[in-house]
Amino acid sequence: MNKYLYSLAVLLCASLAAQAQTQKGSQLLGGQISESTGKGTTIEHDPSDNGATTVSKDKMNYFGIGPSYSYFVANNLDLGASVGYTSSTLKNNFSALGNDATQQKGFNSGVFLRKYFLYDGKVGFRVGPYVSYQHAKATMNYQNTQSFNEDTVENRLNAGIGLDFVYFPARRIGLAASIGSLSYEKVYYKELSGGQLMQEQRDHAFGANLASNLALSVYYSFGK
Repeated sequence: MNKYLYSLAVLLCASLAAQAQTQKGSQLLGGQISESTGKGTTIEHDPSDNGATTVSKDKMNYFGIGPSYSYFVANNLDLGASVGYTSSTLKNNFSALGNDATQQKGFNSGVFLRKYFLYDGKVGFRVGPYVSYQHAKATMNYQNTQSFNEDTVENRLNAGIGLDFVYFPARRIGLAASIGSLSYEKVYYKELSGGQLMQEQRDHAFGANLASNLALSVYYSFGK
């Protein structure tokens, strides 16, 4: 009888240990790394130039990194914030006109509320609303008939509902990967050349997005 009671106690303790990281009062301190690369071909036809065709070989690289912190205000419900840095490069190699390159660097911050749905306290999903803001600057270098640069400044406000896959392989360690989101985005964009304002643009859009780049987060749980 004591043997069965001991086994039951061990199972109960293991279950509590697995669930402790998402109990009220627990905290998650983590960081996210995002990276993606891509290649493509762009073909453009110009009707005003007897249907002239321009072919571009495109290459894109993206990198993002940043910390995050959250506090569980209730069991399986955390409230938190994040900050980050992003860098991207887009290169266009035109067959007839030359090369273009765009380099962008930006900073972002956000707040979020997430509800966890876990099996056995270890693996499952989290979903919830978020609001984020990004400020980025880019330099575009054109090398066709003559070489010149243009600068752009972009402010981006994004709000929506995000969905992540979550796995806790150990009591204090958590892993997460972004799956997708439903979002509303508002963008203010301005283009500068030689310090002079050339163009201003304001856009907004609703969207449903699946994660298009590898975005992994690692967390350390403490407080419980």
